[in-house]
Amino acid sequence: MAILSIENEEELLKLISKLEKSKIKFSVFKEPDICDEITSICIEPSEKSRKATSSLPLLLKEYNTENKIDKNNYITGKCTCEKCTGIICESLYQ
Repeated sequence: MAILSIENEEELLKLISKLEKSKIKFSVFKEPDICDEITSICIEPSEKSRKATSSLPLLLKEYNTENKIDKNNYITGKCTCEKCTGIICESLYQ
């Protein structure tokens, strides 16, 4: 299993279209709290799906520059969130 990152819902919809054209099975997850926006998909593992997603970075990889994340998902940099306990915080990735 790999958790990948994508820029926004528009790019996610483009990926969905690509998967459909390639006949790769996937499931869509919509977030009811934000107008049923598609927030993630789960893709059937295969060589075709690996190729279809090969350009996508691992989750948090592109955001992991200023605030480093260690192997236990703790922030080793500085967080500006008032409620932060050191565990990955949403405010770092907005």
